[in-house]
Amino acid sequence: FRLLQKLVRRDQSWPGWLAELTVAQIFGALEARYQPLPLAYVAVLLVRASQGLDADTPYQEIYSDDDFGWRQVAGNLALADVAGGHASMLQEAYVDSLVSVLLAKLPTWAEFLHRSKA
Repeated sequence: FRLLQKLVRRDQSWPGWLAELTVAQIFGALEARYQPLPLAYVAVLLVRASQGLDADTPYQEIYSDDDFGWRQVAGNLALADVAGGHASMLQEAYVDSLVSVLLAKLPTWAEFLHRSKA
């Protein structure tokens, strides 16, 4: 991955004699190095899936931390559980649950933004 970084900085092409990195390899390297900055003056809603199978498994069933580490970044964090899995919560069968949560939180966010700008 370091070679890729050097080549990008120098606007050079990947050497033909070397096997190309996959998208998954590049993503994994970037993800491992990413250090998010704290979110000041931002209200964050973490929407958590409550059901799903296989690749759609809710992260609550994978991670022991109920906020998946978001509280370290976002001080004003709210949690909400919705029907569906990690991806299927956006599909027609479950989206009403997500919409209900978002509509309920909008007034809270508007109030928070107003106070933080004052």
